[in-house]
Amino acid sequence: MQIRLASLKDIVAIMKLIKNCIQDMESQDIYQWNEYYPTKEIFEEDIQSRSLYILEDKNSCLGIISINDDQSPEYQEVVWTDEDGKYR
Repeated sequence: MQIRLASLKDIVAIMKLIKNCIQDMESQDIYQWNEYYPTKEIFEEDIQSRSLYILEDKNSCLGIISINDDQSPEYQEVVWTDEDGKYR
């Protein structure tokens, strides 16, 4: 098992993982993701910016994570630190 930077060659596997995640979440009445979000283009942008990592085992995509400090405007008002300045 390894974690590595994702590449554009991983897009098909990433989108398959996302489709499976959407189905699993919907089976639990969680509707955070759908056929419109997240998009392939979002993952391609993360790959281009070198912020998307893939967890794989035996050439199988098990998970992905984007590590950056980008955030949607609706999250700008959220206080992400406690009184000591530590992130929650």
